[in-house]
Amino acid sequence: MVTFYLGRKSKKEKISFPILTYNEPNSEVTYRKNQPILLDFLVTGGILAEGSYGVKASIDGKTITTLSNEGPFYIYGLDKGRHKIQLSLVNQNDQEIAGKFRSKTALIKVE
Repeated sequence: MVTFYLGRKSKKEKISFPILTYNEPNSEVTYRKNQPILLDFLVTGGILAEGSYGVKASIDGKTITTLSNEGPFYIYGLDKGRHKIQLSLVNQNDQEIAGKFRSKTALIKVE
């Protein structure tokens, strides 16, 4: 991880690990109704495994799964319209871990 500044340097922010990096699905892409949608993320500074950290995936406020391994995960069967995708880093007790860089919400469109 690299810290850089735009404009004036401000207080240095401390990053605590683990962190969740979100990649897909992209809010700027329109997805097709009958095609799978890739859910892609990376956990840094922690082990993603049963009995350790996991990533809770929710669509439109409903939890669909808690992922405990890295690799591709696809979303199938979303209806046409806008949907809210949320990923949250959870501990071994399936409790969300508070703090910056531990959750991400994206709005996507399906046609």
